[in-house]
Amino acid sequence: MYKGIITGEVLTRVERMRLQLRAVGLLRYLKDSYTYSFLADVTGLDITVLNRYVKGRVVPSEEKARELIRVLGERFPLAEAIRHQVVPEPGDSVDLSLLGENPALLVLVADDVAGRFQSHEVDLVVTCDSAALAIQIAARLNARSAIAVLGEDGKTLILRRRLVRPDDDVLIVDNVTDSGAGLHALKEAVQHARGQVLGAVVPVATTLFKRPKGTDSMPVRVMVEV
Repeated sequence: MYKGIITGEVLTRVERMRLQLRAVGLLRYLKDSYTYSFLADVTGLDITVLNRYVKGRVVPSEEKARELIRVLGERFPLAEAIRHQVVPEPGDSVDLSLLGENPALLVLVADDVAGRFQSHEVDLVVTCDSAALAIQIAARLNARSAIAVLGEDGKTLILRRRLVRPDDDVLIVDNVTDSGAGLHALKEAVQHARGQVLGAVVPVATTLFKRPKGTDSMPVRVMVEV
């Protein structure tokens, strides 16, 4: 479920707190679908302890938080949770707006993305159609966020100059993609505003997804393919 800080590196106090809250958030998300008894069997923890975590009365230790994230992540892959949320029934079209209807899952996605890019100095998170997710990611990376809008031609995406500082290191968040045109447009908007693109995150991509020209050197993290 997470690919963030689950190994043994030394954490700052803030990072430790975030790790502990990740574990609690993951348990709260799973508790909506599973009983305490089932989660106790999966985690090996007493039901009373799990209840105290979920209710926010206590938080797990750093070591226990790492273990919870590892065990639950192996048992309940984040990709499957996203897929089920945005494609509720077989044959349905992808609707990423449904992701926003589950705040707990949105938080897990943001945590996962932030964990993957925490070693980078991200200054700005840019999107055109995933504002809620971009803001969540930016908050976790101590970065700013900005939304690209259509220019006067009604086709080109632009970023207002005041939103992008010269040489900002930028992470792009694109909603759902197949042709990759949105990624290309966002990349051009960032570069036109004098920012530097670190990489891009695509929560959901169709099986038709392909990289558009000009993005070959840009790391792209596709979370789910449908």
